[in-house]
Amino acid sequence: MTSKEDDNAEKTMLDPLRGESYSISRAINPPTSDEAQDVLLPFQSADTVFILVFSTNMLNTDLHNPNMNDEKCMTLEQFIKNSRGINGGADLPREFLQDLYFEI
Repeated sequence: MTSKEDDNAEKTMLDPLRGESYSISRAINPPTSDEAQDVLLPFQSADTVFILVFSTNMLNTDLHNPNMNDEKCMTLEQFIKNSRGINGGADLPREFLQDLYFEI
């Protein structure tokens, strides 16, 4: 993601999905048409979004928890490594994950 518009689109898509697993699982349903599939780009499936939301929540907690030492906080490289293969067996674009990390 390189533009502010892309950033806002990403936040608009992911913000409603933050929260408990039950809420997340109810909010995400597999696409039922070609139009719905277009909404998931660059994600291969709803499972990718589901995993990314949990990963993002964990990162947010890790980076902003006052009880965590700075040395133990997840680094960008660790976040990218933890996100390998979550997109239908493929990796999400590094730039996308990097932008997400620094937004958090």
